[in-house]
Amino acid sequence: MNLASTQKFQRTDRVSQTIKKELSDILLRKVADPRLHSITITGVEVARDFMVATVKVCRMLKDLEKEPNEEDKKEVLAALSSAKSFIFQHLKKRLDIRFVPNLRFEYDFSLAESSRVWGQIRRMTQNKPPLEKVAENA
Repeated sequence: MNLASTQKFQRTDRVSQTIKKELSDILLRKVADPRLHSITITGVEVARDFMVATVKVCRMLKDLEKEPNEEDKKEVLAALSSAKSFIFQHLKKRLDIRFVPNLRFEYDFSLAESSRVWGQIRRMTQNKPPLEKVAENA
């Protein structure tokens, strides 16, 4: 891998992080749609050619034991789709780059999955006796 390709990958990473930061702020401060107030941006991946930025989002649920479903996903993606041009225009004003990539939103279930796994671990450890008691019985 030569220096030019390394620099290009570093630039996509920097642009991804900047887009993530700015989108988070736009969703927090500029977007009035209440469906988007509980949205978290979990990641942004900018394509090598800078044409598309894939934005991974999830909804932070008040009930952490509840898992998001297809209905949550559809609602979030529909709300983002309706606000996409508004979000893009604000992003364009904030970024200091020649070409702002098109935004593609994807729902990210990874936070819900990790929350589910931690919940299972917590339930399993609550049912086990402490290690001291196990050692005493041995």
